[in-house]
Amino acid sequence: MIRRLIALADSPTRRALRRIVVLSVAAAVVQGVAFVLLVPFLTALLSGDKEGMWLWLAVLAAVGLVYGIVGWNLGIQGTNAGALVVASLLRVLGDRLVELPVGWFAKDRTGELTDVASRGAVFTSAAPYAMLRPIIAGFVTPATVLVGALVIDWRIGLTMAACVPVMWLAYRRIERQVGRADREHAAAVGEAAARVIEFARVQPALRAAGDNPLARRLIDSALRGQHST
Repeated sequence: MIRRLIALADSPTRRALRRIVVLSVAAAVVQGVAFVLLVPFLTALLSGDKEGMWLWLAVLAAVGLVYGIVGWNLGIQGTNAGALVVASLLRVLGDRLVELPVGWFAKDRTGELTDVASRGAVFTSAAPYAMLRPIIAGFVTPATVLVGALVIDWRIGLTMAACVPVMWLAYRRIERQVGRADREHAAAVGEAAARVIEFARVQPALRAAGDNPLARRLIDSALRGQHST
């Protein structure tokens, strides 16, 4: 997803997205380090070592401050990158539509195009902050914790490492299912939007001929299909 988003964007947007990726990786590493540092802190706390407890608490506070600074900067950069992504994707979409042959428009694709240019663009604008950050953190933070666990106790680290293949297989299965569901939902949304646009276009004819139950049934059926999907 990250590679595709960067490939579709223009040069300024690519630079902004790469900054988001770098900041997200940095934030995830710092977060993982904070989790690892909880081990010596809790060890000192539970063993009654007050001097060690305050030392590790100070280290945790410093790491938390770094995470806050990186996260704050990431939030600002993510908001700016979101606006750049929307503008870039809409320009790419417009340029691509001009290049398409007339035959491509023979099939009624108004609903599909409307969905891509409206809901799709708005959804994608959230990618730099609301999507990239948790996806990267979901991989980098556990990897950092795993490295820390290997340093603290290799047996715990190996136990965690043994779970990685199982988690990866589960992730790939979920990814395929979500992708299939997204494609089906996008098709249903496009169909519903096309029926609504079609109904609006033929309003003069429908009003001249009186109420048209067939047109309403087509819209109702498309909307029910979208809701079901």
